[in-house]
Amino acid sequence: MDEHSFCRCRLAGVMADVRKHVPAADIKAAWAWSDGRDHYEFHGPADSYFFSMRMVDCLWSARASGWSEYLGQLGIPEYKATED
Repeated sequence: MDEHSFCRCRLAGVMADVRKHVPAADIKAAWAWSDGRDHYEFHGPADSYFFSMRMVDCLWSARASGWSEYLGQLGIPEYKATED
């Protein structure tokens, strides 16, 4: 089994929700980047930005985390961060 199978499955699940709430043009314009070591970024719609060092381990995971954070910003209940 591929070491990133979980990451790809997670991204697929998040993308099902993204497609319900985000225009196709915004999805297409989003992008992710890595420096090839520990630095991962996701650039999404409305200047949304997700940055991680060591919290994610691949671009699939960076995309899933970035889209999840963006959906939380949109107020989608299952993606909203809980406040203590």
